[in-house]
Amino acid sequence: MSEEKSKNDKIYRKVYILSDPGLIYPFIPGTVSGFIVKKGDAVVKGDQLFILDAMKMNNIVLSPIDGVVKKINVKIGEKVSKNDVILEIE
Repeated sequence: MSEEKSKNDKIYRKVYILSDPGLIYPFIPGTVSGFIVKKGDAVVKGDQLFILDAMKMNNIVLSPIDGVVKKINVKIGEKVSKNDVILEIE
């Protein structure tokens, strides 16, 4: 990640924007413990998608966009890394 200096010599990081917001990645490595949606479900921005167990916490991952769940790529209980696509929304 690159850094930029402002007029006040503070360092700010550039915001990382996914090229395809319909591909849902975990924000941290963990285990998928449950899905709240299934293939074909319509979702709106902010809807709960799945539960990720990471760092001894249950994290509920929310939808960043409106759409329909196109594909679920993992099974419950599967360990995932930060670069794995958990599900796809179109």
